[in-house]
Amino acid sequence: MKKLSLLVPLSSFLLFGCGEETTNVTETTGPTSVAKFKDLAECTDENEGDFVYVKDSASAYLCADGVWNVLSVSAADGSDGKNGENGTSCTATVLKDESGFELTCGGKVIGTISNGRDGKDGKDGADGKNGENGKNGEDGTSCEGKKNKDGSVTISCGGKEVATIKSGDDGNDGKSAYELSGFKGTEAEWLESLKSENCTIAETSNGVEVTCDGVTKTITNGTDGNDGTGCSIKEDKGGVVTLQCGEGESAVETKLYKAMCGTVPFDPGTHFCYNEKNSDVVAKCAGRIFDPQRDVCSDDDSLFVFCYNDGFVDQRYNVETSFCYDEKQVLDLCDGKDYDPTKYECVDNIVQRMTEMCGAVEYNLREQFCAKRNDVVERVYKKVTIGTQTWMAENLNYETASGSFCYNNNDDNCATYGRLYNWSAANAACPDGWHLPTNAEWETLIVTVDGSLTTYNSPNVAGKKLKATILWKAKENITNEDAIDFAALPAGGMFSAGDFMEVGRYANFWSASKSSYTEYWAMSLSYETDNAYLGSNSMSNGFSVRCLQD
Repeated sequence: MKKLSLLVPLSSFLLFGCGEETTNVTETTGPTSVAKFKDLAECTDENEGDFVYVKDSASAYLCADGVWNVLSVSAADGSDGKNGENGTSCTATVLKDESGFELTCGGKVIGTISNGRDGKDGKDGADGKNGENGKNGEDGTSCEGKKNKDGSVTISCGGKEVATIKSGDDGNDGKSAYELSGFKGTEAEWLESLKSENCTIAETSNGVEVTCDGVTKTITNGTDGNDGTGCSIKEDKGGVVTLQCGEGESAVETKLYKAMCGTVPFDPGTHFCYNEKNSDVVAKCAGRIFDPQRDVCSDDDSLFVFCYNDGFVDQRYNVETSFCYDEKQVLDLCDGKDYDPTKYECVDNIVQRMTEMCGAVEYNLREQFCAKRNDVVERVYKKVTIGTQTWMAENLNYETASGSFCYNNNDDNCATYGRLYNWSAANAACPDGWHLPTNAEWETLIVTVDGSLTTYNSPNVAGKKLKATILWKAKENITNEDAIDFAALPAGGMFSAGDFMEVGRYANFWSASKSSYTEYWAMSLSYETDNAYLGSNSMSNGFSVRCLQD
């Protein structure tokens, strides 16, 4: 159904329906029309029901319920209204001094309606109190705006969508006189109720024409409201997103801060807040946050992070290729990963575990081994690889059924130096996978450690490299180096008469090789020399044992 609007200009007529009599239309001038809406008198109980035509808007207004209501017609059907009670015929006549109207109903003057006066201007409000200074805000979360296909803008902060700013909706259609009248019936019934013998109403393409006593007025439909304004991202720079809503002089800008460092906004995608108190914002290095006082970001955006100071210079590492272990060692990444070198090692760019359990004890596979006999766990021993050989790096301390002793029969000496064995006990004492070395295997060790020999010879300098740096008696011009972690200790020995001798002065290690009918070779070290030498000893002597891996 086509929508119509009715605006009744009362400068030409007034409509009153009262009683059973025919509605009279009285053409009036003067106060029945005003130039502007502000010229309307105040709508009160005294002038309720009055119609006034406002020239600048070409609209008629009805005083009802204390408010001037513009009259318009809409073609939408409403619900049926109740039949009004019969009234008497009423007319309104302008007073001679144009100060108001004289109202006559049923031939009797029932009152006079005076024009309202302009109200006085209201007083200016008092100034508000100054607000207190705000507290420093916490760092904001990162925000960004994304323009959608429908022209709206979605704002995301901290990875979450917090709002969507849409373009303004179309304005609502203007209400018609029918809608404003509050009539309970249909629009057709409302239009019919306005007719009289002296008035006719005709529908036009943009409203209606009302003709009363030969005078025709055209009432046009209300206009649609203005479209709402759209919003867009005007600028995204320096951690600040600027939104603009509207165009031209009516445009409104709103600034959104991605994050704050003190008083300075910044984009957390490219920068970080180093010192909030001083509002220090620093550019990230290859997308990483760092300490600009200790770390270095190179010109090619490579980050070198401080690990430790070796007493002379700061040691830093490239985070792309290396890592810092325990704040005292720089190691290469293994397949891009860091690791604990006490428990893992990097083999062919693969991190492999370096620890296992020996009973209830965890040990390092690279530096230790778990001694077992027939799958029965004994204990963990240190080991060291020298050239092609892998040796025990401490003296054997396994108590055999017979033939092994603690120096001076004191268990504390076994804890320090290991046990002393006669040759028969020593030859069967090594754990599974290990054996008592032959004389030739001792010669190989001496040649390897000396570094200048091609075959075994005595004297040599292998002794000072094999001896531990502790527990040896001091001797002028003799310095023990323990250069290859063999850590030979001066355990002394037990000799054929049953005497314990030479602790702190000599170390003797059994060989599996026989030198004569009752004697076997042993490798010996002395506090008085750098030499490592092989000598023949009685198989009843008690010497230390170092096992060699099979």
